[in-house]
Amino acid sequence: MNGAAAVPRAAPAGGGRRPGLDVLRGFAVLLVLLRHAAPETFGGAGIVGVVVFFCLSGYLITGILVREVRTTGHLALRRFYRNRALRLLPALALVVTAFAVVEVATDVLGDRAVVLPTVLLAVTYTSDLSLVLGVPISEGLGHLWTLAVEEQFYLVWPLLVLAAARRGRTGLVVGALACVALVVQWATVAVAHRDASVLYTLPTSWAVTLLVGAATALHGERLARVLRTPAGAVLPVLSAALLLGACLVPDAKALAATYVVGAPAVALCTSVLVVALQEAPAAPLRWAEPLRLLGLISYGAYLWNFLVVGWLAAVVGTGAAVGVAGIAATVALAVVSWFALERPVLRWKERLDGGRGSRPGLPAPRAAVRAAARGGGARDVRDGDAPAREGREPVG
Repeated sequence: MNGAAAVPRAAPAGGGRRPGLDVLRGFAVLLVLLRHAAPETFGGAGIVGVVVFFCLSGYLITGILVREVRTTGHLALRRFYRNRALRLLPALALVVTAFAVVEVATDVLGDRAVVLPTVLLAVTYTSDLSLVLGVPISEGLGHLWTLAVEEQFYLVWPLLVLAAARRGRTGLVVGALACVALVVQWATVAVAHRDASVLYTLPTSWAVTLLVGAATALHGERLARVLRTPAGAVLPVLSAALLLGACLVPDAKALAATYVVGAPAVALCTSVLVVALQEAPAAPLRWAEPLRLLGLISYGAYLWNFLVVGWLAAVVGTGAAVGVAGIAATVALAVVSWFALERPVLRWKERLDGGRGSRPGLPAPRAAVRAAARGGGARDVRDGDAPAREGREPVG
């Protein structure tokens, strides 16, 4: 398996945001909002939405890294981590600060005593290890475990990609790691099968979904060719139907099958939709404009929603009306976060990146670059996804 397999040819010219992926982000965060608003009805929607985000993260980050190796022979790790921090930290800091101020002042969630450990887990991206570390965490920010899983992936994945690129075996490494992740996942489930809910926040439960996204970035063109056939054309419809069906599984996080079968299956369905939406022309996506707009603010919406729902439940109780109010308040806060904070920071980051070209980073040997070039790297540059634009495609 050649590690330089082509990225899907539908990458947009001009290097801007990809409308199809924003639609998918909007779909994912909508599922999370519905799960928090009506957990009895949409028992599996949160997990489906989170896995879609994980798969997208693996896809986008791997594409960024592999393209940089192809075009420059380097991985500019300082720029990569700086851009990740600029994309993720400002909005996170706002939410964590709001939680701490409100909880210390009012103790509305009854978690004043655990504000400090909760904040420390949040800002160190270790919320997913709360149970392992034995550190208490407020339920109001308990959902930040997903950001911790992604950030831990961002921390180690560039180094693994570089090591694989040195040998021209990126795809092989992804496949091998996916197999290891599955074995570790199954072993963890076997140990904890009597109480599968403890698996919910562990990074070992979700690593394979990130790697499915990485494999899609490397070998998406092969899947795209399948989707162009008459038989393959039904796969996106079938994948979407399976995702919607999985949303209705009651209390999915307490089922061992969710981690052994469900999460990998949702990731595979997501990879089909990623490639299909990349292939789709922009015009037919106009019907999904509300989802695309929701996708633009999906990071802020995810950050705020669970906390807002918790506040409302503590003050006025639960119910359908409270669920709807929670969604409305979440969208309003996410819009403010996007225009007042996230977008200005992204524009500043683009100015930092603008006109720089490539800068020295960790070098990849010429042989690896030549191997990558055989996978279509020159075409990717024309498609406008040069590594200097990293971060214009926010994962959250």
